[in-house]
Amino acid sequence: MNKRFAKLNSGVLEWYEQPANMLGDCSVHAAENGYKEVEYRIGSNGTFEENDKIVVETPERQRLWVEVLNPYLVGYSEQQIQNTNADLLQGLHKARRYSRGYLCETKYFADAEHNNVAVKRTCELVFRESVLCGEKTVITWYKEDGTEAFTKESIVEYSAKDAASRLREIRQIRIDYLQYPEPQYMTSQVIEYITKLFEHYKNVVVDYILSGGTAFAESIKNETQQPYLSILNAILPDGKTVKESILYQIEGEY
Repeated sequence: MNKRFAKLNSGVLEWYEQPANMLGDCSVHAAENGYKEVEYRIGSNGTFEENDKIVVETPERQRLWVEVLNPYLVGYSEQQIQNTNADLLQGLHKARRYSRGYLCETKYFADAEHNNVAVKRTCELVFRESVLCGEKTVITWYKEDGTEAFTKESIVEYSAKDAASRLREIRQIRIDYLQYPEPQYMTSQVIEYITKLFEHYKNVVVDYILSGGTAFAESIKNETQQPYLSILNAILPDGKTVKESILYQIEGEY
């Protein structure tokens, strides 16, 4: 559990900041400089000193999942929690969902079975007249009962360089997915198909990643040579052909 230290000056907390050159536990250094550990409790007495601690009492309410797993957050304001990086919190189990190479959703669960969502982050690329100009992110924090507590929306604007880099990254992930699909697809037959196809199409694959060119898609659509034509028409475990799966990744909508 993360510990926080502070001094109480005229009813106002003065927070301890760990020196940048100090690693590990800073409890002794904080105490030597007059700071006490802050403890959060449910109650109505506000903030007060108690022996070697500073106690912060807040009225009882429906807790957030992140507060259940990280009790030090109980004393945080809504804005402070919104500014907290969920990746740094304890006890959360992360699950990411991609859509054609783009990380569109990340869920942080309060349990290993993924039954209770604590935090959800959804992302969406923003286009203006078909030109990528930014990315919108919405982060939602959930209470213990599963209802939404609050959300935070932010938009990052892309320069032309940022946009080109982002799209190239997405194209690379699409190709990675085709080369290393989900475990249920990784039969010995599929692995053999992948090896043969990427050896055959390697030049147009590189062109697709670097420039987003259409040569890869056109080569797939117009293939007549064996055994590649038979491989492209082979049926995968999900009922789609190899050809359909490849074209979905490289030509479908974001």
